[in-house]
Amino acid sequence: MQKKGLDKKVFYFEKKIQDVLVCRKNSFKPYLEVFIQDPENIMQENLGTLAGILEITDNSEDSSYIVNYLVSILKKEYYCKIKKEVLESFEAALHKINLALAKLAEHKNTGWVGKLNAAIMVVEKNNLHLAMAGNAKIFLSRAEALTDISKSYAGEETPNPLKTFTEVISGRLEDNDKIIVATNNIFDILSFEEIRKNAFNFSFPDFVQFLKTALGNELERAAALAVKIEEKVKEISTVEKKEEFFNAFSQATFLRNKEPEVLPSEKTGIQEGKYLEEIQNDLKKEKGGFVDKKTGHIYIKENNQTIKIKELWWPPVKENIRIKFVVFINKLQTIVAMLTNFFLKQSIGVWKKIIAAKNKWKENRKKEQTISELMEEKADFYLKDKPEKIFYPKTDNFPQSTGKKFFQRIINNLEVLFANIFSKIRMFFSGIFPRFSRMKNIFGGLSRRQKFFAVLAVVLILLIPYFIAKKQKNNATKENSLAESQIASPFLLENDLRINKVSNLEEIYSGKEKLTDMINLNGKLFAFYPIGIIDIESKKSFPFPDSFIPVKLATGMDDLNLIFILNEKNSVLAWSPANGKFQENQIIISGNASFISAGFLTYFYVLDSQNNQIYRYPRAEGGFGASVAWLKENINLSEINDLAVSDNIYLAENNNIIKLYRGKKQDFKIEKTATAITANKIYTQENYQYIYILDKTNSRIIKTDLNGQIIAQYYNEKISNADDFTIDEKNLTVYLLFESNVKKFKIE
Repeated sequence: MQKKGLDKKVFYFEKKIQDVLVCRKNSFKPYLEVFIQDPENIMQENLGTLAGILEITDNSEDSSYIVNYLVSILKKEYYCKIKKEVLESFEAALHKINLALAKLAEHKNTGWVGKLNAAIMVVEKNNLHLAMAGNAKIFLSRAEALTDISKSYAGEETPNPLKTFTEVISGRLEDNDKIIVATNNIFDILSFEEIRKNAFNFSFPDFVQFLKTALGNELERAAALAVKIEEKVKEISTVEKKEEFFNAFSQATFLRNKEPEVLPSEKTGIQEGKYLEEIQNDLKKEKGGFVDKKTGHIYIKENNQTIKIKELWWPPVKENIRIKFVVFINKLQTIVAMLTNFFLKQSIGVWKKIIAAKNKWKENRKKEQTISELMEEKADFYLKDKPEKIFYPKTDNFPQSTGKKFFQRIINNLEVLFANIFSKIRMFFSGIFPRFSRMKNIFGGLSRRQKFFAVLAVVLILLIPYFIAKKQKNNATKENSLAESQIASPFLLENDLRINKVSNLEEIYSGKEKLTDMINLNGKLFAFYPIGIIDIESKKSFPFPDSFIPVKLATGMDDLNLIFILNEKNSVLAWSPANGKFQENQIIISGNASFISAGFLTYFYVLDSQNNQIYRYPRAEGGFGASVAWLKENINLSEINDLAVSDNIYLAENNNIIKLYRGKKQDFKIEKTATAITANKIYTQENYQYIYILDKTNSRIIKTDLNGQIIAQYYNEKISNADDFTIDEKNLTVYLLFESNVKKFKIE
């Protein structure tokens, strides 16, 4: 008997979104677009659905491509980083649109300024996020009330491309809520009260049909979006009931003279023929569906494309399998790399022990052989020519008693033994030492000159080997010290993780000026000297205005292709590589600020060690707006060496890296190494997948992922003299700034 499981009820919100687009003339279509973008795979599902309306009322040719251009940027940027939060992704996408509009204005395409109407929304679970520009309308229908949300937006008095989308409104959705987004000309045919009554009285499909009819009949160009939120209940059983699978669409269903069979569910009593008949009738009622008369397969038409119903489930399953397979392969590669490193280290250690044991065994073997040879030589020396028989001479000095005879024999034997030993000793030393009497006679027979040269020869024979041995000893000492000095530096990092020795640094610029800073702007290098900027590629220099010197710090903004320079007087200049001109920018900085580093993303971030704060300046017309204290926690910034800005802000603090997000400190640690890391400089950019650290103390560049795991380390003894560095991650190149030159090397 089958067990019955407990059923659980899960409540969730289901959204229905329908769009309405009216363009009676094809010439209107490029200037108005309504879009609905659902997640393309399971990884993007947490970001929800992106939808909206964009309209430009300027009908010039220069504005014809802008709407489509902005929609493509919005879709791409919103779904590009699946690990981000919904609100963060939405704000990043809106920021990209602002930058794109600023670029259009920079290229003198300004006909659209003040004529852009847009309403963009994100529906994620039971959350709603809205952003708008111009006079588009957004309504919320809840219960019997209708609220005009667009009234809460305060538009800019003076249109500014960088401030087109400045505010995001977020809120919670409830059961049976309706959101209506429309162009402003909806009020030309419908009053606010009429929209409220129809939204409440009509069902959702009827209300969408009402909008299509009203806008299509009365207006030449209009767009609307309607969203319905419904709470659904899903029952989940803890024990699945096994039922025989019945395929209502198999070929056996259409065989002739076949008796109708009853489906497994006896409660419903619905037969296979009834099932097929109902499905076919439903499809005939709809314009998009039909049944193939030859094969019997059921098709549904969607967006003018024919899709088999059997194939509808396969893409998400296939994408899910692909994602899981990629994750599995990445984990497998990590495990294999860890095991390889472990066994490699273990095998090296075992081989070292085996070689040391073998050498020790050889040394012991040689010592044993030497000792045995010495023992044999001594034995030969003492036992050679040993008398075969010892004679005991008879004497009359002792009485011939038994005891006295015994002692007499011992004494006689000892005398003979010592006599033999002393004779052997004399013979041994007579062969070694010269006969001095003969040498004296020979030396006495020489003349005075011969005696002088003889003495000189003896002195030279005695002294020359001494000086030769001393010189060889000094040379050996020098060689050993040189070898130790050469080996010492690489062995400092011998036990570190994933060390790569860089054999050569390629010089790409050398000059007489003392270089102080370096910036990578859209893949081009620019170095700073006390009175100007140098283009590393063209070798051209661009002097600062005399009134602006001295310079304190500089940073670049890739989106605008500008470099911003801050001087000691807290004034800011913007320099464009396109025309090589400097332009003064307005900024308000307090007099006691002590800035040590800066970065640029959407905003201009400046680190002030004096006030222990990071200030954020928004970009504004002609410069920067009022600063905001971005840091929300009390962090000691007195020992910070450098700052890098991407989606987060990273601070280099001696032996530590601090990660900040929205002004708060995040949990972030660099993987430990055998040699402690000294973070002199840090570098990363938006969309970079890695963080790079300059460690001058240990002559290395450290590459880590965004979680702090070390990917690689690059060592060269000259890195210790570098003053600054930058990375071109696209071309896998590291650039190092020295006192008067710039060098580079490749990385993996």
